[in-house]
Amino acid sequence: MNYTLPSLPSLNAGEEYNGTYNETVLSNNSRSENDSGLTLGQYIWHTSLFLISIFGLWGNGTVMWLLAFCLKRTPFTTYILNLSVADFGLLTVVFISRICLVSDFLTYLADEMLVLIFLFVYTTGQFLLTAISIDRCVAVHFPLWHRCHRPPNMSTTVCASIWGLSFISPAICFTLFLADFDVYIIEIIQFIANGFLCLPLMTISTLILFVKVCFKSHQRKRGKLLIIVLLALFFFIIFSFPINALFITVYILDSNPPSFFQYAFFYAYLNSCINPLIYFLVGRQKRGRPRRNMKAILQNAFKEEENLQEAVDAPVETQL
Repeated sequence: MNYTLPSLPSLNAGEEYNGTYNETVLSNNSRSENDSGLTLGQYIWHTSLFLISIFGLWGNGTVMWLLAFCLKRTPFTTYILNLSVADFGLLTVVFISRICLVSDFLTYLADEMLVLIFLFVYTTGQFLLTAISIDRCVAVHFPLWHRCHRPPNMSTTVCASIWGLSFISPAICFTLFLADFDVYIIEIIQFIANGFLCLPLMTISTLILFVKVCFKSHQRKRGKLLIIVLLALFFFIIFSFPINALFITVYILDSNPPSFFQYAFFYAYLNSCINPLIYFLVGRQKRGRPRRNMKAILQNAFKEEENLQEAVDAPVETQL
């Protein structure tokens, strides 16, 4: 199979608008033959990604700051904080790649570094959402254990383990790249493995939580927290399916769909921006009530977890 990954097709996706796909590295991206440099379509594409990146960086940066320094830390917000860091890192890669492409400053080494960082943070975000979905399913089906017997630092340990495991594959790829080996196939396999491992678990967890929320009346009291998880999982499944299907098509079916690259990675970028919007929409007050700032909105969105944790700790301390 003659295939070269153009800097993760994601970073080069959307460069072609005439139904053909240019299989070259980022440093040789297609330019118009006139003196204007980028075509109108390419300018629109770059501008769209700039706007998405800026919006996502602002949203995830705000969530990171508030959860890290302004709000009480809980096991659930620990997951959310790490997820925001992963999304912030992915959008930073997108932002830098756009600047480098427009300025024609992206070298082959810098291209590969951006690819590996993208792989690192995208894999981390996918694993974190999988851990969040499993954690919520355990909380719903085994509430007593989850409230009273779960190790207090379990969320921190899980997040640290996920960051460490996600770093292994990019580190191996970078080492092989320096040794002048072709690492594109390893990157493709990593995306396929992520899809086969995470998507089924997240899909099953989403269905379980959806059934609990919609058909079990006593679960509706925890509405906001579970709604946040359900929406985050739903959008990730929808937006991640194209990128996993893309690499399965490229590697297993030996096919290279031209225009599917830009849509698959555009959805991946968009997914990294959507979680702060979910927190805002779910956590905001109803109409007729005074407006709140982002800190109060996040408190309202995650307060059920905090109140639940306080209610659990009180009887345990009484028994002691």
